[in-house]
Amino acid sequence: MTENFEFDVHSIFYPSEGYTPWTVDNAITIKVYNAKQTCHSFYRLSLTDNTVTLLRAEDKNWATHTGRFHQDVAEETGEFVYVVESNQEPQNIWMSDAAFESPQRITDLNPHLQTIDFGRGELIEWTLEDGQTVKGILVLPIEASEQNPAPMIVEVYAGAMPSSRINQFGFGNGGVPHIRPGMFVSRGYAVFLPDFPVRKIEPHKQFSEVILPGIDAAIATKKVDAERLGVIGGSFGGYTVNVLITQTTRFKAAVALASPSNLISGFLNQPDTGWYEAGQFGMGGSLWEFPQRYIDGSPIFHLDRVETPLLLIHGDQDFIPFDQAKQTFMGLARLEKEVVLLKYKEADHWPGFWSNENLADYWERVLNWFDEYLK
Repeated sequence: MTENFEFDVHSIFYPSEGYTPWTVDNAITIKVYNAKQTCHSFYRLSLTDNTVTLLRAEDKNWATHTGRFHQDVAEETGEFVYVVESNQEPQNIWMSDAAFESPQRITDLNPHLQTIDFGRGELIEWTLEDGQTVKGILVLPIEASEQNPAPMIVEVYAGAMPSSRINQFGFGNGGVPHIRPGMFVSRGYAVFLPDFPVRKIEPHKQFSEVILPGIDAAIATKKVDAERLGVIGGSFGGYTVNVLITQTTRFKAAVALASPSNLISGFLNQPDTGWYEAGQFGMGGSLWEFPQRYIDGSPIFHLDRVETPLLLIHGDQDFIPFDQAKQTFMGLARLEKEVVLLKYKEADHWPGFWSNENLADYWERVLNWFDEYLK
């Protein structure tokens, strides 16, 4: 019914008591997503002639969630209940009449957060050599300006598309405790969250080709200091960091959390070899089919090119063996490069399960690391 509609339909409103869409005048209410503005809007879709009528377009700084526990409709009155958030304000419950003419906020959760500066976010774009347009979120501290450019930390994860999170609270990193833009912004850093499209086979070969033009686009705003750039990533993002610092010397400091670095030992030690063959690493086959790919894609074999000080962080209960980080550390140390390795006790792959003590220590060390090299 919406094949000629230019936006993505995210959800249909229906009462929580059942799964039948709520109708008025033989029309249903839908929530759609505008990818260009990364925002949501409400429309009414006629079931007789398929016409779509705009009810309310939320400001692009607001977005609504979908799902059974994020929206509801009262059958008798036609009032809608839904959840709204912005990059500066956490999720709250809103209510509106059937025509969406007078929406009202019902809850005010954690009002103290409104006194905290989480940074000003803006979308920037750049074009790759193949003509592909890529987006990213540049989060700036309030004091950043052309007269006072801020040092910038780039959060990387090859294959991720964080630009869609520009209207989510804290720019959508609430589920990633070790990478929160607000923490860096509070210390005067700009944070860059770039989309990172890569091909399926040997994606590592594209890492610098995708990210460096994005960094140039951020620098072109003149609010970022081109000489004070850092990079951080966790899990496959940590692998992304390890690869990048073998491909470019533009970063003055790097942090890699839970980061693979040796695809050969990883392939041999990991029960799920599909992660390497057909998954994120994109080797396209086994170690014995493409041995050179495994060597080329392993930062451990290219550490002699590294000029960026690297802070390696790993939990002792991570499913990615600690030996992966240890090999990177030993290699860089023997090459007399600047490197530090931290091993956290009773810490697994996702820091969301780490103790508060571990997380507090993590943040102190990460911030001090970037302060040392970028300030």
